[in-house]
Amino acid sequence: MTYITLYSNNGAIPALKLAPIDIFATLYGALCHDYEHDGFNNPYHVNSQSIRFKTHGEAGVQEKYHFAESYRMIEQFNLLGPLAPEKKQLFKKRMQSCVLATDMARHMDDLKRVQAAVEENEGKDSDKKSYDTQMVLDLAVHASDVSFHGR
Repeated sequence: MTYITLYSNNGAIPALKLAPIDIFATLYGALCHDYEHDGFNNPYHVNSQSIRFKTHGEAGVQEKYHFAESYRMIEQFNLLGPLAPEKKQLFKKRMQSCVLATDMARHMDDLKRVQAAVEENEGKDSDKKSYDTQMVLDLAVHASDVSFHGR
């Protein structure tokens, strides 16, 4: 298998080996993270008992909707084609996690998780540091989403 290795310039983050399926799922998640956004926020959907709320529940209503509708299209148009079932499952897991990571209600908990990972790796040699791949991918999509909305 071919991996793409990402490095940080200052060695703060160790090399992260990503398979092409990881990158594809992350990019697709970033692309679809607000698919069919209706202009309302999660509390609106919860308080109004909208169809999205009734379908997807209270936590991350919009994000669950964005993922579900995007993934429905992936399946409808067979965009993953002849990939092996385990690759399709990994794609779905990676994409779903990246989309759900854009829920601002998770921001503080996710920030604590990242801070804990950084502290756990503090003082270790670069080659001994390790970070959860999904956490890094989620963080990349969430940070991009937050920075875009901050403009």
